[in-house]
Amino acid sequence: MDRGTNQMALEFTNFRIYEDGRIERFGGDETIPLSPNYDNRIPIFVFFHGEAFCAGSPFSPYYTRHIASLAAEENVVALSVRYQKAPEHPLPTAFEDTWDAVQWAVAHSSGCGLESWLNEYANFQRALVGRASADANITHIVYLCSGVNGLSVSKIVGMVLFHPFFGNDEPSKLMGIIFPSSSGPNLGKLGCRRVLVFVAEKDSLRDRGVGYYKALKKSEKKGLVEIVETQGEGNVFHLLNQESDKAKALIKKEGDFFNMA
Repeated sequence: MDRGTNQMALEFTNFRIYEDGRIERFGGDETIPLSPNYDNRIPIFVFFHGEAFCAGSPFSPYYTRHIASLAAEENVVALSVRYQKAPEHPLPTAFEDTWDAVQWAVAHSSGCGLESWLNEYANFQRALVGRASADANITHIVYLCSGVNGLSVSKIVGMVLFHPFFGNDEPSKLMGIIFPSSSGPNLGKLGCRRVLVFVAEKDSLRDRGVGYYKALKKSEKKGLVEIVETQGEGNVFHLLNQESDKAKALIKKEGDFFNMA
């Protein structure tokens, strides 16, 4: 037996605690060691900022505050990604940057990555959740890449899209500039088991979010697909007024969805 295992830390009238965590009761009970199965790893959450691919930053105050709230509410390791923006770097540059970031993060699943906090605390069997507006589009692309490329290291839990920005059948001058090589989606190969789409009643993108939800329901995508509409609110209201009851309700719904069995 290791010499250090018998070192006593505390002693009381009815029991004694050793430095290795064992508890000895003087009434004759068996000593109780620390559980060998204890695991403090928590799910990893990858965050993509929005603002139409051509503005915004994960360092913006409202994004920083938002991701901190999400990490606390959902009990996850949060990884925030900064991508190159259009028009200097037209799409699909942002998609490629975020896909590279996801692969970099997943490479830590072996425990030998560059970031020690990912090695020590991230549970790569519960991974990858998306964000709002333009970055919701990025999340779609990331999940599509994981499905098409067979990213099996992580157990893809689900995708959450807040007020997603997706094109429609009409030509878009903006999209023609920031994503000149755009092609249609391949919804049946999304690499996740569950999808939750949030839309807002007064958001100009509402119908596109609803259309995306309906397209998923009709596709070969297997698993759960949900949609939640917030009445009386506009695009990304949950970022602009994070203390509102409706914003908190969205965060709670996302947390419940993320932690489903």
